Amino acid sequence: MRRTGEREAILDVVLGLGEHFTPEDVARKLRGRGSRLSVVTVYRNLPVLCEAGILRRTCLSAGETKYELIWGHEHHDHLICCVCHDVVEFQYEAIEVLQEAVAARHGFALTSHHLELVGICPACQAEARGQTT
Repeated sequence: MRRTGEREAILDVVLGLGEHFTPEDVARKLRGRGSRLSVVTVYRNLPVLCEAGILRRTCLSAGETKYELIWGHEHHDHLICCVCHDVVEFQYEAIEVLQEAVAARHGFALTSHHLELVGICPACQAEARGQTT
């Protein structure tokens, strides 16, 4: 990956976000810092940062593509509430073992993966119960 001022500015913002983000989130933060980088420039550079192993593209089942920082972070998967879109990151070794076994059974050598479990979070379940009584 070639080091450019644009990538350094984008990376600086990404390192400070600390959560899942869209290209528009990055562009908004850059503008807030007085940068003139366009959202198109952000879109063009995020895949490069993914290829470098710094970011990961993830969908998070809400219909829009988001990214997350993976450099220096443990691998994790996601629980996603389909009502409020809250995201819970989790790690569970048994899931990792099963994914490897499934890949091996089909002759795949895994290079990456992401797992999203979609359901209704406890807060939304409680709210729904309160509305029906």
